[in-house]
Amino acid sequence: MKFQIAKQLSPALTAKADSTYYRNPNEAEFETQKLEAHELSVRQAEALLKQKQKEINDAQKGA
Repeated sequence: MKFQIAKQLSPALTAKADSTYYRNPNEAEFETQKLEAHELSVRQAEALLKQKQKEINDAQKGA
């Protein structure tokens, strides 16, 4: 169902996903895992940066 909704919202994107998957399902799975891992790393780095910025701001307010 999610894929059908995505197909309605972005036909070009889902067509690319379909062709990538049917061309080589194993590579498509690997690439998806790689992209998801990268996205997770970016979110973690952003959260750490936000935390450090808050710590700096708190330290400056206390000084």
